[in-house]
Amino acid sequence: MQARREGKRMKRFFGIVFLCLVAGLVIANLITNVKPVSAALTSSSATSYQNMARQEAAAAGIPPDLFVNQINQESGFNPNARGGSGEIGIAQFMPETAKGLGIDPADPRQALHAAAQLMARYYQANGKDYAKALAGYNCGGGCLAHALSVGGEQWGCQIPQSTQRYIWLIMSRRVC
Repeated sequence: MQARREGKRMKRFFGIVFLCLVAGLVIANLITNVKPVSAALTSSSATSYQNMARQEAAAAGIPPDLFVNQINQESGFNPNARGGSGEIGIAQFMPETAKGLGIDPADPRQALHAAAQLMARYYQANGKDYAKALAGYNCGGGCLAHALSVGGEQWGCQIPQSTQRYIWLIMSRRVC
């Protein structure tokens, strides 16, 4: 009888431990916001896209390593990535933004070129501060302009927490 109760307790204990582990993995995935990479995406195609991103960044005059980190955060270099808010492709452009830029967001070459050019505009307009450029890319130019006008030197405290986390994941830099 005692052994049977111990067995039930152990089974219940390990069941709870298992549920906690699963919940922890789900929460970790939500926190990091990493989009899954398609099984069809081979390491050679990912490397090819990384090289393309580096070339586009260098041509646009932005730091290649940070741009590669950015695109990795956006899509994991998956040209077929789809975001929860409607973002499309390797650079996760919203359809309206892509249309305004005159690009097909599902075409990795066009998307990487446009993303590097857009980042270069934000980068130059903000005194070559890549964190501010990332904020503009992630939450929009209007969001960044408002944060700068309201927050001044503490602009980073005025942007959404999701954008603060985005900058941290790419640059390991806190802005607030």
